[in-house]
Amino acid sequence: MKAKLIKITGIYTLLDGNDRMVASDDVDMQKDYQIGKLSTKNCDEIFGVVDVELMSDFYGANAKGNVDFKLGSAQGFEYGFNKAMELNKDKLFTMDDIKKALTYGWRKAGLGLTVLLTEENEFIQSIKQPTEIEVTFNPEEKDSEGCLILKKI
Repeated sequence: MKAKLIKITGIYTLLDGNDRMVASDDVDMQKDYQIGKLSTKNCDEIFGVVDVELMSDFYGANAKGNVDFKLGSAQGFEYGFNKAMELNKDKLFTMDDIKKALTYGWRKAGLGLTVLLTEENEFIQSIKQPTEIEVTFNPEEKDSEGCLILKKI
């Protein structure tokens, strides 16, 4: 069955073809509306949310050296990522900031304004985060916690 997975203020909601709420990862919505459950982890994967612990395990396991080094590199990766997120939480850029940076970069590279104007909008559209993704699911298939299993189309 085709549906839309929507992310608004950190809550995932699944809408059917008639834009009716089918499921959510929000416990209160599940109780109040008697709808199905969504796995936040499954939804995060569809939206491309970074799992820092998984990445640290992967990079730590693939680090060259002894066991202590592997463990230390995994912890270091996770710590470094979280620290970078913490330090940059208030450093948000507006579209105007991005346009100025692109203009500066293209001028320094010696490219003309025609290149800038044609590629600027395409580039800016590519960095916007989606709030809605088309998915499919089978209402009969659920994971061990009773959550619907979603797949990105």
